[in-house]
Amino acid sequence: MYLIITMAGLYQRFEDFSLNVPKYLLPYKSRSIFFWVLKNYSNYNFKKIILIINKRDIPFINLINEDLKNLRIKNLFVQDWAIR
Repeated sequence: MYLIITMAGLYQRFEDFSLNVPKYLLPYKSRSIFFWVLKNYSNYNFKKIILIINKRDIPFINLINEDLKNLRIKNLFVQDWAIR
């Protein structure tokens, strides 16, 4: 079984409030929302985790990888989609 997480937003609503970070990286209980989503699914034995991102997410890859490392998740495939 695969876990597919779509993270490819355009951040337009957040830019209106001068936020330049994707929603999934906003803090919640001292971690990112992304961290907690993955933690909730970490008990399942997924064959592969697929993150669907767009080119605007590339600057945040290190933060994404940090959360994955903290959760000891290795079976990851990142698909870079450009959204027009």
